[in-house]
Amino acid sequence: MVPDLEPGPGQVRIAVKAAGVHVIETVMRSGATGGIMPPLPELPTIFGGEVAGRVDAVGPDVDPSRLGRDVVISGGRPGGYAELAVADVTALHPLPEGMDHVTAAAMIVTGATTIHFLDVAALTAADAVLDGVGGDKGRAAFELPADGGRYVTIGNASRQDFWPSDEELSARGLTATSALELLHEHPDRRPGHQARALAAAADGTLVPAVQTFPLEQAAQAHAALESRRTTGKVVLIP
Repeated sequence: MVPDLEPGPGQVRIAVKAAGVHVIETVMRSGATGGIMPPLPELPTIFGGEVAGRVDAVGPDVDPSRLGRDVVISGGRPGGYAELAVADVTALHPLPEGMDHVTAAAMIVTGATTIHFLDVAALTAADAVLDGVGGDKGRAAFELPADGGRYVTIGNASRQDFWPSDEELSARGLTATSALELLHEHPDRRPGHQARALAAAADGTLVPAVQTFPLEQAAQAHAALESRRTTGKVVLIP
């Protein structure tokens, strides 16, 4: 148990209804660092940067009309693996009409990242492959597209790097792009991707696959995700 959080200036407190689990959190829990990994937090800490819920308290300078609103956030401070979380007002996205909290939690990061990847891949009648594993699997994925296609990396879950040489790309007329590097280079684009992802789920253009776990089974959720026993986005329900 920890004391209830109180929102400070420019903040709101959210009664958490759903919290997304990201694979990076499972790697951070193991103590791994380097590469695209964020710095390890000081302990004790509460994971969870993808939060959907209802505003139940506002900071001293925040419009009280925000109370009771359904919102979703990503990034910023963690804390979603809890019943209450604090967030900056500037990070809030309103839930589209009729959207449930679980869908919102699934879309705010994973859905937004999908939107970004699809933009980068620029899918046409030419081939494109999205590689999120790297290493030997990345090499095998690189061999799949037809000449003139696109190879887009979206991470290296194996924690082993792979990147084709200029000679390999030139020989087959392929292009290679790191979608994650582009995302990190242009963080200003993330709010737009997030808004588009929520809109796409609201109108049915994108339908997320989701697997939920009760909050008290967060450890089991991590274990299932790490052992590839989950389907779709993993979301915790307080």
